[in-house]
Amino acid sequence: MEGVLALSYTALPKRARRCLDQLSVFPSSFDLTAAEAVVADVGEVEELLELLQQRSLLEWVEASERYDLHDPVREFAAARLADADAVRLRHARHYAGIAEEADTRYDCGGEQIRAALALFDRERVHIDAGWEWARARAGREEADRLVLAYANATAHIGDLRYDTRRERVPQLQAALAAAQRRGDRRGEAMGSWNLGLAYEQLGDVARAVEAMQLRVDYEREIGHPDAERHAARVEELRQRLRDAG
Repeated sequence: MEGVLALSYTALPKRARRCLDQLSVFPSSFDLTAAEAVVADVGEVEELLELLQQRSLLEWVEASERYDLHDPVREFAAARLADADAVRLRHARHYAGIAEEADTRYDCGGEQIRAALALFDRERVHIDAGWEWARARAGREEADRLVLAYANATAHIGDLRYDTRRERVPQLQAALAAAQRRGDRRGEAMGSWNLGLAYEQLGDVARAVEAMQLRVDYEREIGHPDAERHAARVEELRQRLRDAG
């Protein structure tokens, strides 16, 4: 298989080879908009996608109107990808935007909820890949910015689609740490509150109180109108702890 792919690859124009290499960052099927957002410095992307289809290096799935790479092609192209971090950054940015779109639709309620969940589920593999790529580079400015973007972009859908203990808590912990590194007080307050809600779902009321109090302190400091409402919520949890002995 490697030899056959090498022959097909070598026969491609340089622009098409570079396009194929960059497409290897997609772990699953993708649409034209995503390809155009991720693939750079090759000219007309749609034209190159058509060429790759003709050479049987890229599949077009008519039913879903999406492109896909077979695993051997993806692995072959990935091994030849230059500037991988730059390409994966574009991928992560694009799907942070998709996650935000899905969460915004969900927040609209009504019929938009079904559309939002369908969009998130269709692109979840990419959303998760972008988030994990950013988390793996924690401490770098762009990566921390993306971690916060993904946390904000999954504020509602994330609670439905991610396992609270295995997925949601680590995600929110990473976002809180990113906000703290960036000196983002508002982001830290929001992140700590969301993390506290996750701890509450797990029955860890003590950690929930500790995390959620950070938002109360911040809101009191800036005179936010919701400060006392949130303080009352934290006090309810403290009372639960006292009642539990």
